[in-house]
Amino acid sequence: MARLTPYLQDQGIALYSKPSAFIFVQADDPDGACQEALKKIKNNILTEKDNNTTRDIVNNLNKEARIVKIRSIKHA
Repeated sequence: MARLTPYLQDQGIALYSKPSAFIFVQADDPDGACQEALKKIKNNILTEKDNNTTRDIVNNLNKEARIVKIRSIKHA
């Protein structure tokens, strides 16, 4: 997200104004968790502001964003 933060700030998207983000998703495996997290980030960005520039940013998200750590949280 650090590479995309300046572009998001230029578009007035405050949701991901920091270089890192914590996303909580439910998934069966780590690959599914990564896909769900990226999908959630894209959806949140487009929900906040949907125009051609933000769509370009969202389309580049798979190339520019990195998922650094995945943690499993067990519910009681």
